[in-house]
Amino acid sequence: MRSLCCKLLNALYMLTLMATLLLIGLPSVAAAGSDIAVSEDSGAEYKAGLASYKSAQYAAALKQFEQAYTLDERNHAALFAQGLALDKLKRYDDASSVLSGLLEKEPTHAKALLLHAVVLERAGKHSDAKAAYMRGLVVNSDDYRLHYGYARVCVALNENESALKSLAKAAELKAPDVNRQYLKAQILAKLGRDREAADLARVILKDRPGHVHAMILLADYLRMENSFEEALALYRKVSETLTTKAYADYYIDVIEQELEEREIEREYQERLKKEKNGQ
Repeated sequence: MRSLCCKLLNALYMLTLMATLLLIGLPSVAAAGSDIAVSEDSGAEYKAGLASYKSAQYAAALKQFEQAYTLDERNHAALFAQGLALDKLKRYDDASSVLSGLLEKEPTHAKALLLHAVVLERAGKHSDAKAAYMRGLVVNSDDYRLHYGYARVCVALNENESALKSLAKAAELKAPDVNRQYLKAQILAKLGRDREAADLARVILKDRPGHVHAMILLADYLRMENSFEEALALYRKVSETLTTKAYADYYIDVIEQELEEREIEREYQERLKKEKNGQ
């Protein structure tokens, strides 16, 4: 059950990464990070790559972005776009290499700093990702996405106090969405602050009643507090979702067995009481 729970948390973790990537976006040729005009041929090839990328033809887009950069190495937008395409193709090491090259040319390229940290995180290189997020924060300390990403990798590295501080800074810069609220609840639970985590899960469920992971967190807390009826109701809701059904069904069985044993004990104690009174 522990391994299944970890899988559920990892699934949410990847969703938050995907949301971050959606916020990065592709630049126009003019937004390459400098005001240097690129050649017409390079610009045309880049625009063709954009069309391929937006049509989810990532392999074709990558070739076109590579050609655009070959035609004119001043086209840093094409270099950055290679990183995005490589990420879509799950070639994270290659994406990191390309983005490192871009950052050597433009150390303050905001989008490249963020994307470089993200691809390292997606590759599971959490220590490197942590350093990359920190590098980004040195340049742009007001980007909440960098603070949020830093918090995520701190969680992965079990540096939960640092994660909590980084999340707090992200919240100062932008009101937390549900994913960031849940990450905070997850951190609080890891720190043993279970009641606070459960309270935050309740807040999440008020705004998003179908948030499965918040339901699991709250149900687990209620079960540990012996609030079996409330926990059972939540687990039954969680069981309706295919990806969480096995986890929920396991604890449904555990709680139902516990409630049955308690009922048997209650009936037994009542019989003893009646027999005693009868004597």
